[in-house]
Formats: sequence, structure tokens, C-alpha cells
Amino acid sequence: RVRSCRRVLGVLRPLAFQYTSPASTMGADESKPAAPPGEVSERINSVELSELRVAFSTLAPDGALTAEALTSALPPVLPWEELHRVLLEAVAARGHPGGGLGFDAFVLGLALTVRSRQSARQRMGLLRSLYAGGDRDGPLGADRLTALLSGAMRASGGGEGDDTALGAAVADAAELPAAEWDRWAADQLPALGTAFETSVIEALCAVGRAGPPSGCLSPMTRPPLLSYQSDAQQEGSLLTPGLAWLCALTLGPADAGEPRSWRCLYSSAAQGQALSRFSTFVGGYTGPTLLVARCAPLSDKGEEEGVV
Repeated sequence: RVRSCRRVLGVLRPLAFQYTSPASTMGADESKPAAPPGEVSERINSVELSELRVAFSTLAPDGALTAEALTSALPPVLPWEELHRVLLEAVAARGHPGGGLGFDAFVLGLALTVRSRQSARQRMGLLRSLYAGGDRDGPLGADRLTALLSGAMRASGGGEGDDTALGAAVADAAELPAAEWDRWAADQLPALGTAFETSVIEALCAVGRAGPPSGCLSPMTRPPLLSYQSDAQQEGSLLTPGLAWLCALTLGPADAGEPRSWRCLYSSAAQGQALSRFSTFVGGYTGPTLLVARCAPLSDKGEEEGVV
């Protein structure tokens, strides 16, 4: 319930968006048992495969990749031990012999899970399962859902520890049962699956090229580039990088190779709070816009800051 609005900031312009699959140029894998024809080569391109091979040699010098090796070497943006379990389960379901993750099983597991051709809801189910612990069908709860979104935010460059931006999403979905959460995430945050995919592949490939993770292989899931007309606009901004990233997730992935660029048209901190000033700076603009407002805090409810 909104009693009053104290500040209105920014009308921003997002770009159009779509998802383009990575190019597939990798030759046939010689693993035994062999991956189904084209299953690996269509989903992991030759550059990625080369970097993943080097990364595997670094992480598993004895030829078997362990959960401990992933956890100790990779940035803490995912529960890597759970991803290791998911990879093992995926290749075992295809008849791959047990005994650990060799390189062939490793890339096949990535193709079947992280780079799968599943529906959006199925991908959200996979992501949820990494955080669900022993309760695969129950709600994630606030702590685990915050960890999921915070990890995706950090991996995508959306901010370090900007968890306040996640409050609304956590409040909406923390107590949803598994099936309902999968549906909610696919509908409300359609780019979250792509953020998960790119952060996993990038973290692994970065080990193979001996460089720090750059956040994503592409700018499709990075936070929008925010531009301001003055220092006063930027200083009074309600739109943190974390909140901008979360808003961008609702739009789906951006165009391949095209980072979103949002330009602030109006800020009450810089242009004044009069409605006439708002109309002057925003009126006549024909592109898509985002309006961000902060409501006055309800002191009788113990609020110190108003809801954005």
C-alpha cells in the first residue's frame, strides 16, 4: 500500500532483446561411450571446448574431476558440489559408466544440463535443485533463494552484495512449492536461465585461459549500462546496478553482442519534483521507458526507508 511518493527517478530506455545460440563449430567427440550425434558439438563450440579441455587438465590432473576441485578453484557464485552431482546424474542416465567425471563425461554433462535444450521451466528446475538441498519438492525459503539470486547477480556483474534489490523477488517466491517456483521464475525472470548458463561456462572457461572470469561470455545478461546527464542525476539515483540487473532479467536476454543501454531522462533530485518538470523532460519520448519511484517510509510500521 502506497501512502505517498516522495521521489520519482529516471525514465530509462532498454534495447530490444532476443537469444542467439552460440555457434557450433566443434568436431565430433571421441568419448566412449560417444555422445549422441551432434549433442555436444551443437551446444559447446570449438573455442569453449579447447578452454574446457585445458581447465579440466588443471582441475583434474589425475583424470577425474571432483566436487572439491570445483569448489576450491572456482568463484563462489554457485554450489559447485551440487553441480558436480547433477553432472554425474545426467551422464549416468545416458549409460555412462561410473567412477567419476572424466573429460568426456564432463563435457557431455555440461551439454545435457547447463547447455540443455530444455524448456524455461525445466531449466529453472535444474537451477533450483542446486540450492534445494534434500528437499527437492518444497519451497526454497528466503535464505536459499537470496543465495541463488545473489550468486547469479555477482556472476553477471550486477553488483557485489547488493541483496536489497532482491527483496521483492524473494518475498514473492521464497515459499512457493517447487513446481510453482519453476513456473514463476520462467515467467517473471526469463533471462535467469541464460545468466546461469553463461556464468557456469565462463567460470570454467576462465580456468582454461588462465584469466579471471569476465562475468559472462556475452553481454546478454549483464546489467544495463546506465548513463546520466549530470552528476546530480547519478548521485540521486534509486536504480542501483543490482536493481537494474534484476529489472533486466524480466525482459529476457538482450541481443547477442548488444549490451542494454539505459539513459536517464528525468530525476527529481536533479530536475525538481514538480509534475510540470517531469512532463517537460519525459513528454514526447516515444521509446519504452522504466519508471522508478521510492515511497515515503511508513514510520508506524517501523520502516526506515521507503519501498522502491
